[in-house]
Amino acid sequence: MRLKFTNLASNYQNGIFNFMPTSADKDAPTLGFWSLCRKFVWQRFFFVAVASYMLFSMLLMAATDIDICIPCLWRTVFGFRCPGCGLTHAGISLVRLDVMGAWEANPLVFVVLPAGMLFIYLDVKRFLDQERATGITASLDRSHS
Repeated sequence: MRLKFTNLASNYQNGIFNFMPTSADKDAPTLGFWSLCRKFVWQRFFFVAVASYMLFSMLLMAATDIDICIPCLWRTVFGFRCPGCGLTHAGISLVRLDVMGAWEANPLVFVVLPAGMLFIYLDVKRFLDQERATGITASLDRSHS
């Protein structure tokens, strides 16, 4: 699979700051593992940033009891618990290997966690399938010219 990345400076000037590949040519470098990771992260930057913050805050809370977790907006505004209340504390309990504590915080964690992992797996699989399809299309386009 041979892809060439667009020029970052021209993308920034055009207001389209992205790492989307252009059409392939003979001199384009082959994307390695880290290039694919970088492209995947940049295409999902907001999701990765929020997930990274949540993971960091959960690990910090589990290790040091310093709470920088985001409070439940629903509970703050309306005064009662939403179905997701306690998921962060359940995740912290799972990091501490306290399964009963996780169940007591919110039993929904045992549904949300596997579903989230499945979502991430399917998203990565779709991304890699698109990259393979782009590589095949690029090589077909090169052979016809």
